Parts: sequence; C-alpha cells; structure tokens
Amino acid sequence: MSSEDGTAGSGSAGSGSGRHRPVIAAIAGWLASADQAPVDAPPAYRRYMDRAEIPIDILTLCTIWLVVLPFIGSFRGSDSVWFAARGLLSLVYLCDLVIRTRLSGQHRSYVFHHPIALASVVLPPIRIFLSVRLFRRLFRRGNLVNFLVVAALLVLNGAIIVWAFERTAPGATITTPGNAIWWAIVTVTTVGYGDYVPITTGGKVTASAVLMLGIVTIAVVTATVASRFREQASEGTADTDDDVPVADAPDRSGAVDLDDLVALRDRLDELIRIRSDSD
Repeated sequence: MSSEDGTAGSGSAGSGSGRHRPVIAAIAGWLASADQAPVDAPPAYRRYMDRAEIPIDILTLCTIWLVVLPFIGSFRGSDSVWFAARGLLSLVYLCDLVIRTRLSGQHRSYVFHHPIALASVVLPPIRIFLSVRLFRRLFRRGNLVNFLVVAALLVLNGAIIVWAFERTAPGATITTPGNAIWWAIVTVTTVGYGDYVPITTGGKVTASAVLMLGIVTIAVVTATVASRFREQASEGTADTDDDVPVADAPDRSGAVDLDDLVALRDRLDELIRIRSDSD
C-alpha cells in the first residue's frame, strides 16, 4: 500500500514539475531575447542602435564603481554624490529606452521583450549584463584598439574601487587616486613592484580581478601580434613565389612517370621475345 502511495506521490511530483517546465522555458526564452533587435525593425531603429549602442555600453563600463561605492564604509557620507550619479544614469537609460521604443514601432511589446533595459532604468547596475556583449563584439571582430580601450576602462574602475577600499584603512599605502592608478598600471602589466599593495579584503578581491584582466589583455595582445606577423610572413612568401621568373622555374615537361618507365620496359621485353622467337 505504501509503495503505491509512493508511486502516486512521485507521479504527482513528476507531473507537477512537468507543468512548471513550460513556464521555466518561457522565462528562459524571454531573458535570452532580453536585448535582441526586432526582426522587422525599421531602418531608423537600426541606425540609432548602430550609433548609440557602443557609447552607452562604454558609459556603463565607466560607472561600474558606482555599484560598489554604497558598500564601502568610508563613502557612507557621500550618499548625495552616489544618488546624483545614479539619477543621471537612470535618466540616460530612460531616454535610450524611450527612443528605442518609439523607433521600433512596437511600443508596449518592445518594453516587455527588453526587461533588462527596463530594469536598468530603476537599477542602473543591471545594465552591466548588457554591456558584456561589447566584449563578445570585440573578440568577434578582432579589433585590438577597441579591446584595449575597454580594458583600460575596466582597469580604471578597478583603481577607483581599490582606492575607495584602501584610502582610510590603517597602514594602507594606496591612499590617493594617483597611487591607485599607478598601482593598477603596475598590476595589469604583471610587473608588480610592490611599492603599493592593497591590505583590505575588498581591495584584495578587486586586485585579483585586475590581475586576471591583465593576464587576459597580455594574452590577447600577444596572440594578435603573433597573428599579424604570421600573416605578413605568409604574404611575403606568396609575393616571393609570384616574383620568380617563368624562365627560372624548373621545367617539368620532360619528367617521366614511373608507370611509364615500367610500361616501356615491358614493351621492350615483349619485342625482344618476339625477335628471339622469329630467329
């Protein structure tokens, strides 16, 4: 009897999870298309996105430090600055969403299908999730200059965050923005002089992120330079082959294949045998 009850219970649980699967799939699909352009987007919408998408992504990357600032005790008295910066960001994101909605021609449905853009108006740090696409675009296009610009912005954010954590800590050495920027440059290039070192937990966590960013940046630069050298070497070899005169090229018109030699030998043997039989 208990086994039947267990079977029935598991069946009901399975049917319950089965009923929730379409809802979960719908939510996952909704979030996956959170910032995709409409399929039938008008040309004006696409022109606006081409002009405004990257600048807004860069603005978002420039203000990552605003996400961390409220959690740093030394900045608890600077709430007015934080609220003012956050309000300006919300205003920029709201204008962007309104323009995109009007140009798309879909109005309410457009806002529904772009939840992250809508949520970033209320909570600007959420916009960082959309700005990750900037890295994908840079890696896909292989634009080294733009990649270095974005990496520099992230390093600058790391320097500001480390300075915010360290500036009032007892025994800290990174107490000025200049020291923080110098520390970030030394860290991201993996030199590590050791003259400025974070001592707080938040500073060490941020320093770890800056170190990983430095390793990735050096790897990208090295791979790009090596690829350019290899392309130039292959192009130079191709040009050299094209510059060889036709008269200097080896003449292979008289070359004889091994199969032809074997056939010629068999023919000679046959003629000799016929000659000997006739004698």
